[in-house]
Amino acid sequence: MGIHYDFVASIPKEKVDLAWKDYMAENNYQYIEESVGCRNMTLIEKIDFLSHELLNIESRGNQLTIVDPYIFPKKHDSDYEDLFLGVIKKAEVSNVKIITDLSKSQVDLRQSIEEKMPVTMIVYNSPTLHDRWWIIESKKKGLLCGSSLNGIGKGKRATVIPLPESDVIEILSDINTISQKI
Repeated sequence: MGIHYDFVASIPKEKVDLAWKDYMAENNYQYIEESVGCRNMTLIEKIDFLSHELLNIESRGNQLTIVDPYIFPKKHDSDYEDLFLGVIKKAEVSNVKIITDLSKSQVDLRQSIEEKMPVTMIVYNSPTLHDRWWIIESKKKGLLCGSSLNGIGKGKRATVIPLPESDVIEILSDINTISQKI
């Protein structure tokens, strides 16, 4: 005659996530945590999608650095300003630093966004940019955005991928040498 016991334990998702990440780091494994935005998203869905990713990298109360040669696009949707400002507000950042290629920017759009920006925004010019990064410098965390802000949820899927800390440090070192305040 044998006795059999089954035990079920509940472990909070946060603890499981941390244990998994610790295991990966201890064993020198890499993992990719990407988010894929849907096609044909509403304005609110776009704001929620990107602000959620920013909050995941601890945007709340911190400076957001946006590196994007087309952040003030010459051709943009009519709700672009609302999208940009909505993401900034919902991500709860303390201020915004933008590094862009001003030769690819629409001046009127930049000025309009600056006037409506709920936090301080400083713009830097750099004509040697290609990729799009959204970085929380103080946390050494960032995102690689596969789509322009204007392209998110606009008929195509958009991928947002967290960057490893070492990549963020390298990017920050590089952009500080190739950009100048306007």
